Amino acid sequence: MIEFLPILLYPELHYHWGLLYPLYFRKLPEIIADVPYRIDVSGESSIPIMLTIKDAHKYPIIIDFLDIHVISQLENKCIYKEKVPIEKFFDTKFTSKIFTIQHDSLGIEQKVEIKISIAAHKSNKKKQFIFQNDNLPGLHTRLLTYLSASPLRKKENWFAGEAHYHSYYTDDQVEFGGDIKGAVELARRMNIDWFFVTDHSYDLDDTEDNYLKNDPAFPKWEKLKKEVSLLQQKEKYPVFYGEELSCGNSEKKNVHFLIINNENFIPGYGDSAEKWFRNKPTHSIGDACTLANKNALKIGAHTFEKNNNPVNTLLLNRGTWHEQDVKENRITYLQIINKKDQKHIAHAKKKWTELLLKGYKIIAIAGNDAHGYFNCKREVHIPFVSLSSSRDQVFGQCKTYIKTDRKVLTPDNFFSEFRKNRIVMSDGIFGSFTLNGQDIGSTIEEKDSFNCAIEILSSQEFGMINSIVLRAGYYGKQTEDTELQYEPKDVFAFCKTISIGNKRQDYFRLEVTSDKNSFCFTNPIWIKKNESLTENFK
Repeated sequence: MIEFLPILLYPELHYHWGLLYPLYFRKLPEIIADVPYRIDVSGESSIPIMLTIKDAHKYPIIIDFLDIHVISQLENKCIYKEKVPIEKFFDTKFTSKIFTIQHDSLGIEQKVEIKISIAAHKSNKKKQFIFQNDNLPGLHTRLLTYLSASPLRKKENWFAGEAHYHSYYTDDQVEFGGDIKGAVELARRMNIDWFFVTDHSYDLDDTEDNYLKNDPAFPKWEKLKKEVSLLQQKEKYPVFYGEELSCGNSEKKNVHFLIINNENFIPGYGDSAEKWFRNKPTHSIGDACTLANKNALKIGAHTFEKNNNPVNTLLLNRGTWHEQDVKENRITYLQIINKKDQKHIAHAKKKWTELLLKGYKIIAIAGNDAHGYFNCKREVHIPFVSLSSSRDQVFGQCKTYIKTDRKVLTPDNFFSEFRKNRIVMSDGIFGSFTLNGQDIGSTIEEKDSFNCAIEILSSQEFGMINSIVLRAGYYGKQTEDTELQYEPKDVFAFCKTISIGNKRQDYFRLEVTSDKNSFCFTNPIWIKKNESLTENFK
């Protein structure tokens, strides 16, 4: 069974049921300061800080200033401080602005904590509020950032991306996303070369001013497409619009499906909670595949996430992806990794391997389901009672690398390159291999032996390489054997070419880890011996 994501409740502070208000309700807008969890300072000794203000149209606010302190974890002292005057009135639904602090001390490789005191007051009051990092009640969020003196290490023509990002077009009773233009700016400083904007279908069908009311003209969807298209033209950056579609699996339960670069909107509101117990899927997975145009990219979303919340099943009719859904609908791409969590990643790898050993040619990708967060996730812990924060679902943390035949990745060439399936999943350490000169994602002819070339790259940030394992899958035995294994010592780079004998292997794939628990999993190279399952679906 492929398992599905439990409902995550991000901190929309102002939703209430009649006279029942949450304990964290405040007559203030959400005010959140954020910084990327890692920043490339090799070309610029600076730190970008994103300030987001939501629902100021309900609760107008004046931001007086930001008082910023950068604490070196290496030296255990403040290495830089700056007071940034703002003195601006905010009264719109969503505002996001990036401030940049710059100093030579910020160009050194190190981990830092950034403390941002936000001073604000209501327009009709003199009393000043001062918050650290955010004004979300009960949270004591720390902003920890790695300043990297070098870009992500990877081979030429490989590009790192974020496959699952929610923007401010995701906005409902319990959750909201982040800015898109700001995400492009921060992504560049994080060495993230591309990303997908994947907002919930049940939010994209709403009116612009009421998330409980639908608009058949889909104005939010049209605005999303227009905004992303303009950003592509202006920034020359591969950012793409999409939707996280709620649709029905083989058991008529709601599951999520990423539909990227589809011109027409596909409605899906079965698990929207806009009308309780009216939770029948709008479309099936098969319907969605038919409705999507041929140029759209279709990816099963967080397909291996465990569902531990019975409320999801009862009230939202949420289910899980099953093998039958993958087989009957000829699904090639699955987002198997959804957060940086060792148990989650181990479980996802196990489930993916089970499908591979049954003969499915599944191309696995990684993402983070990031709702506008670049350093830590803030969410509702107990609805109407408390909030919490964690560091396991932030933008760009679990990356999908794609290889291209071009030196530059552009909006125009992205999808043709993506569909070549030369794809690697990683949180930073990079690994790739070839067999007889053929790349990851290929299907090659069976030979008496295979010339295998392995290359691994890491850095001080992600740790020294400590394990390299080439797995060989056997359909008949339903097992993966260890074909090659290396445990290098004190190295950040590894390169090896070796001949592998033909043992009737059906595929090979590479796993790499570091002494800082960084990981890299490649997709397989398949050996063409027989036609099996989804091989015919291409």
